[in-house]
Amino acid sequence: LRGTAATDKAALASTAKALDDLSKTEKELRAQLTQSKQDLAQAQTRLKASQHNSDATKAELERADQAEAALRTAKANNEKLTKRLASLERSDASINEREANAAEAIEKARALQERAQTDMRKASELQQAARRDGAAELARALDARDLRRRL
Repeated sequence: LRGTAATDKAALASTAKALDDLSKTEKELRAQLTQSKQDLAQAQTRLKASQHNSDATKAELERADQAEAALRTAKANNEKLTKRLASLERSDASINEREANAAEAIEKARALQERAQTDMRKASELQQAARRDGAAELARALDARDLRRRL
Protein backbone atom coordinates (compact mmCIF):
# COMPACT_ATOMS: atom_id res chain seq x y z
CA LEU A 1 0.00 0.00 0.00
CA ARG A 2 2.81 2.34 0.87
CA GLY A 3 4.38 1.71 -2.50
CA THR A 4 1.07 2.34 -4.20
CA ALA A 5 0.53 5.46 -2.11
CA ALA A 6 3.97 6.72 -3.01
CA THR A 7 3.33 5.91 -6.61
CA ASP A 8 -0.06 7.57 -6.42
CA LYS A 9 1.49 10.54 -4.68
CA ALA A 10 4.17 10.75 -7.31
CA ALA A 11 1.51 10.36 -9.97
CA LEU A 12 -0.55 13.07 -8.29
CA ALA A 13 2.48 15.35 -8.07
CA SER A 14 3.28 14.61 -11.65
CA THR A 15 -0.38 15.23 -12.61
CA ALA A 16 -0.43 18.43 -10.54
CA LYS A 17 2.75 19.54 -12.22
CA ALA A 18 1.27 18.63 -15.62
CA LEU A 19 -1.93 20.51 -14.72
CA ASP A 20 0.16 23.45 -13.57
CA ASP A 21 2.11 23.33 -16.84
CA LEU A 22 -1.16 23.06 -18.75
CA SER A 23 -2.54 25.98 -16.77
CA LYS A 24 0.55 28.05 -17.65
CA THR A 25 0.25 26.98 -21.30
CA GLU A 26 -3.47 27.81 -21.24
CA LYS A 27 -2.70 31.25 -19.77
CA GLU A 28 -0.04 31.82 -22.41
CA LEU A 29 -2.41 30.64 -25.13
CA ARG A 30 -5.18 32.90 -23.75
CA ALA A 31 -2.75 35.84 -23.66
CA GLN A 32 -1.70 35.02 -27.25
CA LEU A 33 -5.39 34.74 -28.22
CA THR A 34 -6.14 38.12 -26.63
CA GLN A 35 -3.13 39.64 -28.41
CA SER A 36 -4.22 38.03 -31.69
CA LYS A 37 -7.74 39.43 -31.22
CA GLN A 38 -6.28 42.90 -30.61
CA ASP A 39 -4.02 42.52 -33.65
CA LEU A 40 -7.03 41.38 -35.69
CA ALA A 41 -9.10 44.37 -34.50
CA GLN A 42 -6.25 46.72 -35.43
CA ALA A 43 -5.87 45.02 -38.81
CA GLN A 44 -9.64 45.34 -39.39
CA THR A 45 -9.48 49.03 -38.44
CA ARG A 46 -6.57 49.55 -40.83
CA LEU A 47 -8.45 47.62 -43.52
CA LYS A 48 -11.54 49.79 -43.06
CA ALA A 49 -9.37 52.91 -43.19
CA SER A 50 -7.64 51.54 -46.27
CA GLN A 51 -11.01 50.80 -47.89
CA HIS A 52 -12.18 54.29 -46.98
CA ASN A 53 -8.99 55.70 -48.50
CA SER A 54 -9.54 53.46 -51.50
CA ASP A 55 -13.12 54.71 -51.84
CA ALA A 56 -11.90 58.29 -51.46
CA THR A 57 -9.19 57.60 -54.04
CA LYS A 58 -11.77 56.13 -56.41
CA ALA A 59 -14.00 59.17 -55.93
CA GLU A 60 -11.01 61.44 -56.47
CA LEU A 61 -10.11 59.52 -59.63
CA GLU A 62 -13.69 59.84 -60.88
CA ARG A 63 -13.61 63.60 -60.20
CA ALA A 64 -10.25 63.83 -61.98
CA ASP A 65 -11.65 61.89 -64.97
CA GLN A 66 -14.68 64.19 -65.06
CA ALA A 67 -12.41 67.22 -64.85
CA GLU A 68 -10.29 65.87 -67.71
CA ALA A 69 -13.40 65.27 -69.81
CA ALA A 70 -14.64 68.77 -69.03
CA LEU A 71 -11.21 70.15 -69.95
CA ARG A 72 -11.21 68.26 -73.26
CA THR A 73 -14.71 69.55 -73.99
CA ALA A 74 -13.67 73.09 -73.09
CA LYS A 75 -10.59 72.83 -75.34
CA ALA A 76 -12.71 71.54 -78.22
CA ASN A 77 -15.23 74.35 -77.70
CA ASN A 78 -12.39 76.86 -77.46
CA GLU A 79 -10.94 75.57 -80.72
CA LYS A 80 -14.34 75.81 -82.42
CA LEU A 81 -14.84 79.33 -81.09
CA THR A 82 -11.34 80.33 -82.20
CA LYS A 83 -12.06 79.03 -85.71
CA ARG A 84 -15.43 80.81 -85.73
CA LEU A 85 -13.80 84.03 -84.54
CA ALA A 86 -11.18 83.79 -87.28
CA SER A 87 -13.95 83.21 -89.81
CA LEU A 88 -15.87 86.23 -88.49
CA GLU A 89 -12.73 88.35 -88.63
CA ARG A 90 -12.15 87.32 -92.26
CA SER A 91 -15.79 88.04 -93.02
CA ASP A 92 -15.51 91.42 -91.30
CA ALA A 93 -12.38 92.24 -93.30
CA SER A 94 -14.15 91.21 -96.50
CA ILE A 95 -17.15 93.40 -95.62
CA ASN A 96 -14.86 96.33 -94.84
CA GLU A 97 -13.09 95.84 -98.18
CA ARG A 98 -16.43 95.71 -100.02
CA GLU A 99 -17.61 98.84 -98.20
CA ALA A 100 -14.40 100.62 -99.19
CA ASN A 101 -14.82 99.48 -102.80
CA ALA A 102 -18.46 100.58 -102.76
CA ALA A 103 -17.53 104.00 -101.34
CA GLU A 104 -14.89 104.37 -104.06
CA ALA A 105 -17.40 103.35 -106.75
CA ILE A 106 -19.94 105.85 -105.35
CA GLU A 107 -17.30 108.62 -105.48
CA LYS A 108 -16.44 107.70 -109.08
CA ALA A 109 -20.14 107.66 -110.00
CA ARG A 110 -20.64 111.09 -108.40
CA ALA A 111 -17.65 112.46 -110.28
CA LEU A 112 -18.97 110.98 -113.53
CA GLN A 113 -22.44 112.39 -112.80
CA GLU A 114 -20.99 115.85 -112.14
CA ARG A 115 -18.93 115.64 -115.35
CA ALA A 116 -22.01 114.51 -117.28
CA GLN A 117 -24.05 117.41 -115.85
CA THR A 118 -21.25 119.83 -116.77
CA ASP A 119 -21.08 118.31 -120.27
CA MET A 120 -24.89 118.57 -120.57
CA ARG A 121 -24.79 122.25 -119.55
CA LYS A 122 -22.05 122.90 -122.10
CA ALA A 123 -24.01 121.01 -124.76
CA SER A 124 -27.12 122.99 -123.89
CA GLU A 125 -25.16 126.25 -124.11
CA LEU A 126 -23.64 125.16 -127.42
CA GLN A 127 -27.07 124.15 -128.66
CA GLN A 128 -28.51 127.55 -127.70
CA ALA A 129 -25.56 129.29 -129.33
CA ALA A 130 -26.05 127.16 -132.45
CA ARG A 131 -29.71 128.09 -132.49
CA ARG A 132 -28.83 131.76 -132.15
CA ASP A 133 -26.20 131.43 -134.84
CA GLY A 134 -28.60 129.45 -137.00
CA ALA A 135 -31.36 132.00 -136.44
CA ALA A 136 -29.00 134.86 -137.26
CA GLU A 137 -27.80 133.10 -140.38
CA LEU A 138 -31.36 132.36 -141.39
CA ALA A 139 -32.27 135.99 -140.83
CA ARG A 140 -29.30 137.01 -142.96
CA ALA A 141 -30.28 134.57 -145.66
CA LEU A 142 -33.84 135.88 -145.63
CA ASP A 143 -32.57 139.45 -145.71
CA ALA A 144 -30.32 138.52 -148.61
CA ARG A 145 -33.23 136.93 -150.47
CA ASP A 146 -35.41 139.98 -149.84
CA LEU A 147 -32.64 142.18 -151.16
CA ARG A 148 -32.30 140.09 -154.26
CA ARG A 149 -36.02 140.23 -154.90
CA ARG A 150 -36.03 143.91 -154.52
CA LEU A 151 -33.16 144.37 -156.84
